[in-house]
Amino acid sequence: DSELQQINNKVDLRIRRASTPDGPAQESNVDLLVSLNRIDGPLGGKVLVCVGQDVTKVLALQRYTESLFEQTVAPMCVVKCDDGKIILWNNAMAEVTQVAETDAIGKDFVADFLIHSARSGIEAQRFVEIMQLADSELQEINNKVDLRIRKASTPLGPPQEVDLLVSLNRIDGPLG
Repeated sequence: DSELQQINNKVDLRIRRASTPDGPAQESNVDLLVSLNRIDGPLGGKVLVCVGQDVTKVLALQRYTESLFEQTVAPMCVVKCDDGKIILWNNAMAEVTQVAETDAIGKDFVADFLIHSARSGIEAQRFVEIMQLADSELQEINNKVDLRIRKASTPLGPPQEVDLLVSLNRIDGPLG
């Protein structure tokens, strides 16, 4: 039971929809996020109660959003407001900074990309403060944030900087 509690609400199942008298199912599969509970069965023994939530449309929207994020020509990254860690880094940002997505994810945006290349420590500190602003305050300064971030070093030379005029948008993360 303790192992079941550890995986509870983390079980994602894809099941096939049944055909109806009107014909085959429109969508052949449905994605369910399932909560599992083991209880004593009415006839003895244990039974597993599975309660599902249809997340098919949510997952399709998430895939579409991720596709837009990756395919846009604008350099984009997503930084968590609570700890400054990078959670998304698109191909255009990788091209501009010469830092691959796999190398950027999990890094501290301020410490790893701003502090070494900022025009001053004040610019890096300002970004930390911006992450804590109320939404209305963030809207007031949007499109007025100019950042200098560090590009990766290449075989041709040491790290350089790139200047970006940044548009900031705060959203609720999928995990809170």
